[in-house]
Amino acid sequence: MVTKVEKRDGFRKQETYYRWNGKNKLIGITTPKGDIWYYKYDALGRRIAKECPQQHLRIEYLWDGDQIAFTRTFKNDELVSERHSIFNGFELIAQ
Repeated sequence: MVTKVEKRDGFRKQETYYRWNGKNKLIGITTPKGDIWYYKYDALGRRIAKECPQQHLRIEYLWDGDQIAFTRTFKNDELVSERHSIFNGFELIAQ
């Protein structure tokens, strides 16, 4: 685990905790507000989802090779947004 500490004059310090697995993939973040984000990967090591139970939020990624082709965001298990990307970059083509 790695801890990032941010200090600003007049404010409490902000600590963010990062966790990695044995394959050096980020598997979790705990934010200064206490939200915990979990990260999931496919067999090729590509991130396929991140989820924050405290916010009832889940983001899923669909890949085409090494490019993100599609991103879906769910709030309370209800689809709230979809993003499609074209292949030679991350230019948004639909939302």
